[in-house]
Amino acid sequence: MNAIEGRDLDQQGDEQAVTYIRERLNSIQGADRARFAMLITQAELAGRSISLKETKSLRRFEIARGLFLLFDSGQFDEDLVKDICSQITSQKYSKPGEALANLDVKQAQRFANACHGIARDLLNLIYIPETNQFHIEEQAS
Repeated sequence: MNAIEGRDLDQQGDEQAVTYIRERLNSIQGADRARFAMLITQAELAGRSISLKETKSLRRFEIARGLFLLFDSGQFDEDLVKDICSQITSQKYSKPGEALANLDVKQAQRFANACHGIARDLLNLIYIPETNQFHIEEQAS
């Protein structure tokens, strides 16, 4: 197991999950399709791919799952992706693909969980216009 990528998703159940998420991502159309392609390019330029085509790792799967949840729920925003990653890594990023490229497997799992919470309205998303940043916090019970 690789400390950055995590385990390879090469078991039958894993393959089904990877195939499912790839099919769902491939169904994205229009401007969102272009945004997704941009993220992949930015991550590659930042030095670490997020594409499931070359390597089917847990890290890449979790990033893809998180992105799909944001696209599917209509919540995708470049600044949101950067800010989720910034909250996870305590670093600032200029591009969302760069932010995703810097996630390791554990951070990618946190990214996907945050995206799930946002997509399902389980987290409060607060936009701060003065800084053009998002702040994410759990909803009070």
